[in-house]
Formats: sequence, C-alpha cells, structure tokens
Amino acid sequence: LVLSLDFHPTPASQCTHSPRQPQAQNPHSFNLNFHHSLSHLTSTSTSMGCFEGAAWLVYAFVGMMALTVLVSYAIATANGDVYPAFPMISDTGAFQPESGVFAVMLSTSAFFAFCVMVVRYNLVKMIDTESFNPRVPRLNPFALVVGGIVCVGVLMVAGFQDFNIPKAHQAGAYTAFLIGNVYAILQTIITKSISEQARQYRLRVTLNVLCIFFVILYIFLNAIAIKKAPKVEDIKPDCPYRLWDKEDKAWPGDWHPCMPGYVFHVMAAVCEWLTAICFGSYFLTFAADFRRVRLSLNLQLDVSDRYWPLSSQPLVIH
Repeated sequence: LVLSLDFHPTPASQCTHSPRQPQAQNPHSFNLNFHHSLSHLTSTSTSMGCFEGAAWLVYAFVGMMALTVLVSYAIATANGDVYPAFPMISDTGAFQPESGVFAVMLSTSAFFAFCVMVVRYNLVKMIDTESFNPRVPRLNPFALVVGGIVCVGVLMVAGFQDFNIPKAHQAGAYTAFLIGNVYAILQTIITKSISEQARQYRLRVTLNVLCIFFVILYIFLNAIAIKKAPKVEDIKPDCPYRLWDKEDKAWPGDWHPCMPGYVFHVMAAVCEWLTAICFGSYFLTFAADFRRVRLSLNLQLDVSDRYWPLSSQPLVIH
C-alpha cells in the first residue's frame, strides 16, 4: 500500500470550479491531484472563498493555536492557578487539568504548522525559482528543515510543563521563538525573489520586524522580572505563592501584584502574547497563495499482494 503526495501544475483557466471530465482509473488505485496556478501565484481573486484550496490548513493552524491559549487560560484562571492579568502563555498550562488540554491542543497546532510548511515548500519548489534567484532552490529546503526544528520546539513546550521540567520547557520555548524568527525571515527572502506583489513582501517584512522586536523585549523584561522575583522568606504573609520542586523557593509562575518585579513580568507576558499574535499573522499571509492549491493523495494497492483478496469494483473514497 503506497501513500504519496503528487504535485502537478495546472493552467490558470482550470482553477475555476468547472465540471471535471471522467477519467479512466486503475480499479485498485485512488488519486487526488495537487494543482496550482503558477501564473497567479501571488494574485488574489474575489471569486475565491477564504477556505478555497489548501487555505484551510493555515486557518486550522492559527485557529488551533488561538484556541490552545484561550482554553488553557480560561481553565487556569477559573481554577486559580494563575493571576488573570496577562500570565505567561506557558503558565496557563502548567497544572492539571489545563496542562493536558494545553499539551494536546498545542501538539495539534504543531502538526498543522508543519503541514503548512510542507505545502509552502512544495509550492515554492514548483516554480522556476532559478529564473528569479538562484539561491531560492537552496533556501527552500533549508527553510523546511528550520521549520521542522520550530515544530519540535513547540512539541517540547507542549510535552514538558514549566512547573515540572522547566529546563526542557524553556529550551523548547526559545527554540520556537528564536528559530521561528529565522524561518519567517527565510520565507520573506523567498517571497522577495518570487512574488510579484510588493504589498505582500512589505507585510511580511513588517511582521518580521515586529516578531524580532517583541522577542528581544520579552527576553530582556523577563530577565529583569526573574532577577527581582522575591525569595520565599521575602514574600508577604498575605501574598500567595507555591513552592517549586520541594525547595525553599517560590515557583516563578506564581506572579501576583503583591510581589516585586510583577510589573516587569506583566510587560514580558504582553510581549510574549504579541509575539504569538505576530507569528500567527505571518502564517495567515500564506492563505492567499494556498487558496489556489489543491492537496492530493495517491493511494495504490500492489496487485501482486496475494494476502488480500482483490475486488473487481473500483475504490471510491468520498
């Protein structure tokens, strides 16, 4: 049983929803073709809906990422695990039951993100990039590898809660944010080489600058907040806190207005949320191109296999 993805260019005239002509098929195979109108790669069309083609993959990723943060935040604040005013995103998924929800939904987001990256890679690969910029054929696979590393970082954030395994969690978070910026920059460079729309390029450059700015600001403010964080003996009796790793120190996620450094913590958390919003917005810029893409699946059954009785009826998948 062979599972593969096929990518085939099609003329722009075939991008409309005209009836397809029936084609002769192998009764033991099922094919769906990936089509893309190369002549309209960067153009937009008012006749095409928001969820046309493979654009749903982009919306699925951004929507799942937003739901992950909002649902875990709602559960964490309802249980009193975080202070409601701008907690760190990771803090909203540090304890049960929200940690389970956070892990499952964020892992799903990472899966959708990698699917988007794979489609983007094949989309660029289909173009005669050497006629635009000879560096693009080398940058494109490198960007996919970088994107895969970003997804691994997101999976580390999902699987290792900050309260239980802080070093692994922080390593995943910095991988997602820092390497994520590298992936976005690479895609912007590719965009400049192949895009006919200057507006799309300027939008991605703007989001690149914002992402880098908020990540740097987050690291700086978070370092100040941690440096000003009080020890257990310095916390006021009426100020709640939670012991961390059974040691005589407070968990950094237990931030409340009664603690010194809280203002810097809130500013760092705002930068983290804005960084996530900018990354989501960057991926949304892929949707316009993905609307002219149809994903394909090619399933073929090896007829020499004697273990499975073969039916004479064609395989139909709805």
